[in-house]
Amino acid sequence: MIIQRPGFATGAGLAVLLSLTISASSSHVRAQQPSEKEKQKCIPDETHFCKLMVKITTERSRGAGTDNAVYFDIGPIGWSLNTPHHNDFEAGSVEVFDLETPDNNPIQKSDILWFRLQKKGLFGYTGSHDGLDGAWHPQSLEVSIDGQPLPIIKVDKALNSKWWFWRGAPANSSVVNPYSSAASFLRSLRIQKNRELSWIDKFTGFFTTPLFKKNGLSGWLKCMETREGSKSPDIVCGSIPERVCGGSQGH
Repeated sequence: MIIQRPGFATGAGLAVLLSLTISASSSHVRAQQPSEKEKQKCIPDETHFCKLMVKITTERSRGAGTDNAVYFDIGPIGWSLNTPHHNDFEAGSVEVFDLETPDNNPIQKSDILWFRLQKKGLFGYTGSHDGLDGAWHPQSLEVSIDGQPLPIIKVDKALNSKWWFWRGAPANSSVVNPYSSAASFLRSLRIQKNRELSWIDKFTGFFTTPLFKKNGLSGWLKCMETREGSKSPDIVCGSIPERVCGGSQGH
């Protein structure tokens, strides 16, 4: 059995058979976020972080913006970048997102494997057409870890229905290659828990998974880097581990 490398889930119905993927949760309080009573105080230290600030600048050229869904991930954690009641990622815009760790727990800084952007297509389905606005042209990415800014990263590739992802390396480090070993592959798996599927999700997934996902629409990819516009030299697609065993190491 081949274990597919984790990506973003594109809908509750389509996610019924995905065991290694996790829907990216919004940084702007969605159903997957705990209530205020359930939140605990997150305390960062030298090796752990609690919050990320992500600033994305979109090129000013005509048609550079997008109305499609955009996601950001660092490997084992992903977020939907969406500001309620606001049209994000318009041409010439500068968007800022404050992202919290899952369940407000501190996460090891070593879990930051990369900084990756993903643009989905129409109706939130990866690989579908971009819509009337076409490709998204991000210009730069700025990340701060618990208030400490990192150097600005230039984004040099437009994201569209052919090139879904762009990936950059954290400061003074290289992108982790999840295909280099079973241990590296394990590090890239999501640490967020999927919510329990409703009977409607299960019923829908029974039909939509073979109809859409297995035919390429938001489908499973053996190596997602074939859809990565940045073509990072640090990532080499190789044989995905057929079996990965993991233990719990508190984050």
